[in-house]
Amino acid sequence: MSRESFATLLLKLGDDPFEAGARYEALRSRLIRYFMRRCLDFPEDLADNVLDRLTRRLAEGSEIDSLEGFALGIARHVAMEQAAKPFQVLDPDGTFFYNISADLPTPDEDEKIARMEQCLKCLAAEDLALLEGYYLSEGSQISARKAIADDLGTSLGSIRQRIFFIRRKLRQCIERRTRNPGL
Repeated sequence: MSRESFATLLLKLGDDPFEAGARYEALRSRLIRYFMRRCLDFPEDLADNVLDRLTRRLAEGSEIDSLEGFALGIARHVAMEQAAKPFQVLDPDGTFFYNISADLPTPDEDEKIARMEQCLKCLAAEDLALLEGYYLSEGSQISARKAIADDLGTSLGSIRQRIFFIRRKLRQCIERRTRNPGL
């Protein structure tokens, strides 16, 4: 990305340089989260790739109504390209981890996390173990969930139903603690 094309992108993001910089960082963070949710390797590099492509399109004179929407469209294409290239190995330089911008949790998000942790501690041990096995299994989730059903001697549908009720119980606990923080 050249200095001129980056300046063009910032101008499109806003007239005020500070606002444009904040919108750029927010867009980059959103792209990183997009790639992280898809479990793609090196989401920061992929986000930078999307931003490079976006600036190239702007430099070519393309008229873009919504930069964020257009960037997410490019991200979708980049994700499909990455899925078509299995086992890609990149060798990051020594400064790679210094360039990662992380979203800092707000106090409100910290409170939500604390309420969830408190409610998780209130669950029965077997419910907590079932949740962990259902959502945090390594490898293929489908085969892991079938293994859980086999271990418990029940059907996969029954496991899904139990998970539904556990999650509902957890959600109700969180809502109660939100209404009454002293609980």
